Order: sequence, then C-alpha cells, then structure tokens
Amino acid sequence: MQQMKKFNRYFALGALTVITGFLSCKKNTSLKDPAVPISMSSAYISFIDVAVNLNTILGFKADTFNILLNGVKSTGFTSGTTPVMTMGGIYPIAGTTSGYAVVPSGDQTIKFARGVNDLDSAELYSFNESLQANSYYTLLITDSIKSGNDQLRMFLKDNFTPTDSTAYNMRFINTVLNDTASVDVYSARQAKIIFSDVKPGAVVDFAKFPASFVSDTLYCRRAGTSVNLDVLNTALLYGYRTFTLVYEGDAKNAAAKDPKRHHLVQYINR
Repeated sequence: MQQMKKFNRYFALGALTVITGFLSCKKNTSLKDPAVPISMSSAYISFIDVAVNLNTILGFKADTFNILLNGVKSTGFTSGTTPVMTMGGIYPIAGTTSGYAVVPSGDQTIKFARGVNDLDSAELYSFNESLQANSYYTLLITDSIKSGNDQLRMFLKDNFTPTDSTAYNMRFINTVLNDTASVDVYSARQAKIIFSDVKPGAVVDFAKFPASFVSDTLYCRRAGTSVNLDVLNTALLYGYRTFTLVYEGDAKNAAAKDPKRHHLVQYINR
C-alpha cells in the first residue's frame, strides 16, 4: 500500500508538469523535435515566427516555409512533409523540458526554403551564423530578418541562470516594428511595472521574478500611461521556468481573431 501511495504521488507530479507545459503558452504550433543526438558539441536553438510582412520582404508566399541548417531540415517532422513555419509558429513546441531543438555547433548556413528538404527547394533567404557548443539561441523571425546585424535580425544568444522553486526568469521583446512609441508591461499579481519604456525592436534581457502558483495578468500598455494595448490573462509563471514575453504583430491591427494583430504572447524557453 505504501508503494502504491508513493507511485500515485509521482504520477500526480508528472501529470502536473505536463499540464503546466501546455497551459503556460498562449499559443504555439505543435511541431516535433528533430532527432539529433545530444552531445557536448551540440548547440540549441528555438525558432519563433513573428514576421507580419514576410510575404512582401522575402516574396514567393514566404508566410509558410521550412528552415534548413547546412542543408539539413531542422523544422517540421520528416523530409517530404509540407512546410511548417507560419506567423505565430514556434519550433520546437514550447512546454517540453527544453524549448530548444538540438543542432550541430559550428558554422551554419541558415536557409528559409519553400517545399521540403530537396535540392530543388526554392530558397527564400539565407544567412550565416556560428553556433557555439553547449549554447542556446533564439531566432525571432521578424520583418527585419534581412538585416546584417544580429541584434536587429533578432538572432539572440540566450544567457540565463537556472532558477529554483521561488523564482522564474523572463525577458521581454517588442517586435511590433511599425509602432511609433514605447510600451510598458504591468503585472497585476506584483502590482507594478516589470518592463518599462521598451521601444519597438528592443530586447530586454532575462531577469528573475518571484514565482507563484497564482496566475498573473500581464498588461501591455503605452509607456507612461494606463492605456492597455493588449492583456495576457492567466499567465502561469512557475518556479524553475524561463520565459520569453513578446509583444508581436501589426501596430495598426487590433482585430481580435487575426494572428497578425498586435498582442502579447508568452513562450517557454525551458
């Protein structure tokens, strides 16, 4: 009987972890990790598509595409499937033990391609990066993807320190590039502004915040005012976790069901 109680406790904890992963994200695209073995020479990368006008910038119906690293398809399921990255998509799915795909370290040509991993795939765009072993990266795909500057392109090296049960990490990124003014983020649970005066295109590095099992409501406001631009309800910000909070979309679009509207999204890094 004692063994059965112990098993039930472990099962309940495991179930809670899985449920937390699925509820902690406002939206994401259910994609599958590539089967790359983990080693000390591996790097780790996450792709998030928040580009509003990729069709115009890259052409050829670029709102749906695959990502290849040195000619090897990194996104999606297996070779031969349809393209998978779309506006609002994240790869790999957040909420797993790590929101990163495992890729080889070293020099990489990152290629956006139509079709699948074939020699005749239509290339939309490519650029080169060097990935350090045992390091974590996020490529936040925005309308500035063609910039030669990694900060503007939002190819980010993710530097954060693991937390304990009392705290979580979170950074904030403003990707509403056609906006004309800064924003604040207000936490209802903490009753204070947690990110202030963040300009379009700015990245605020990871910071630690007090964790709680009580959900939070996060308000994205015009800087220095109480004017709400969007509200993220029931944000679950538990200990041990690391999050990226993104204000994304089109500043001129507030349509409730349009994925390209300006809105807050919470992504899990790990």
